[in-house]
Amino acid sequence: FWWHPEHEYAGRMVRFSVSGEAEKGARVRLWYGGDPATLERSFEVLAPALELPARVAAATTLELAVPVRNMSSVPWAATGAFPVTLSYRLLALGDGEASVFEGPRIALPADLPSGDPVTLTLPITWPGTPGKYLLRLDLLIEDYAWFVDRRGESLAEAEIEVVGSL
Repeated sequence: FWWHPEHEYAGRMVRFSVSGEAEKGARVRLWYGGDPATLERSFEVLAPALELPARVAAATTLELAVPVRNMSSVPWAATGAFPVTLSYRLLALGDGEASVFEGPRIALPADLPSGDPVTLTLPITWPGTPGKYLLRLDLLIEDYAWFVDRRGESLAEAEIEVVGSL
């Protein structure tokens, strides 16, 4: 992020990354993200209620179809500086220190215009340790914010009991 006092420049967002192996040289990417106010207008979504299981077997994976509709006034990017992705966070509940696990990021198949729907398939891998967990499914703008941080609620949330076997 940078800021400039002239109105034409004001605040702007960029994303910078370097990758590669030292002996083969580096690949440098710089994406221009524009005015942060545009990103802030992106957090409107419509998603039907999802049926989440109450109990699951430890160390298994559930493929969940998650339909969403972009209700914001701006398109959601599939690639580039600040793409919109779908993921989940799993919080271990109970005594002791809380552990948070994040799932894989599922990219949009293409940029999603305002008003358009898409269904993404999210693989949820349950921990191998039995116990109670809080599952939160949500969209996020990579390197910027989870939708729940702006909307106050995630796409879906449920307490799940992970058991040794069903």
